[in-house]
Amino acid sequence: MQPTILVEKNEIKLQVVIDSGDESLEIKCERFTIYSTEQQTNDTYAQALILNLHIARSNENGISHKSYASFIDEEKVTWDIINSGENPIPGDNGWRFNLKKRQEQ
Repeated sequence: MQPTILVEKNEIKLQVVIDSGDESLEIKCERFTIYSTEQQTNDTYAQALILNLHIARSNENGISHKSYASFIDEEKVTWDIINSGENPIPGDNGWRFNLKKRQEQ
């Protein structure tokens, strides 16, 4: 089943949470897509594209993108990182982060 896109946003700011649990800097996200994969579950997923330019700024502040654990979006929703990798689409030089919405306890 193909994912159903629920929301697509461009050029938003995300708060980075590193693996120690500390919130660190804010980072610009070029494209943020929220989608659902199956109608039987309540799980919601997202994909964030962060350009190399913004990753480099994070590295300059001493925070490697490899230490990112989650992001908090503009609506204060926490998205846990499932995995990440270099974006394969030509022209979008950056990293693609696959995310899962954290369920509220």
